[in-house]
Amino acid sequence: MSEEWTAIRRKFYPTLDRRYPVQDEAAADQVADVGLLIGLIYDNVSVETSILKDAEVERDVRLRTTHHIVGRIIRLGVFLAKRNEAVGEFEDEYRRQLENLLDVDAGLFERIFRLGRRVSEFVAKKKGKVSKGNRTRILKMARTHSHNCRFCGTSLTRDDAAENALEIEHLIAQAFGGSSHRSNITVACNRCNKIKEDRLSFVDVYHEHFCVVSDNKEKVSQKLGPHIVFALLMKQDGKCFHCDRYFYLIAPDKIVLTRREEDDYYHFRNCYVACEPCAERIGIDGIEIGVPLPARN
Repeated sequence: MSEEWTAIRRKFYPTLDRRYPVQDEAAADQVADVGLLIGLIYDNVSVETSILKDAEVERDVRLRTTHHIVGRIIRLGVFLAKRNEAVGEFEDEYRRQLENLLDVDAGLFERIFRLGRRVSEFVAKKKGKVSKGNRTRILKMARTHSHNCRFCGTSLTRDDAAENALEIEHLIAQAFGGSSHRSNITVACNRCNKIKEDRLSFVDVYHEHFCVVSDNKEKVSQKLGPHIVFALLMKQDGKCFHCDRYFYLIAPDKIVLTRREEDDYYHFRNCYVACEPCAERIGIDGIEIGVPLPARN
């Protein structure tokens, strides 16, 4: 993979500094396969947004396009693997369908085909699901060590009906081939888990419509949906913008959203989230948001 993709992967995908007791080297290989497929597509996707000076826009559009293509490759393979399981025609049909989908040279096609085949068969056989034994060990460890939500940092409860109920979360979604290996497993609250769904990074959250040409915080709050706040949390890797501490280490009751530039209006690229102590220390006059994230702010 290119150096550019390596930098993108480190910055845009959630990372972990805690590991749950799941031992499965085959699953670790699967995580690597998914990463290779995404990186391979990203390195060969070209998106021109030359009318803008902001290079981040082109990068994010390119990554969103990559996720769309990878999703089509994997979901097509899963569909064909399930449909042709009995007759054993999966590989031939998958190759034919990919040839109709992709416009790439023969060498690149073979690499995409091999990775797509392995990931698709993995998903079709539901190998990414956490076993009952591993689930018990993960939940026990998370409760014993009082682990908080990986994204918003809220304290977790055993009440399954609560929005801050403790749930096991795949960082790379099972639908994309994310395995149950410890490098891909974390815990999150029910609310964040539902918002994330199978999104790979914040670029998959449609945030362009969030724009409020007003300094009135009440008006901004009315427009600000929980998916926008969650996208910012993903963009910042679950860390406070100022102190760079993980929210799950802070366990906040609320976080604060504000603008980077006061002379620009409220829109996704001009906003960030901070912990309450930093907001008080710096004197941020932002929008307070409770955690777990409310249905509407």
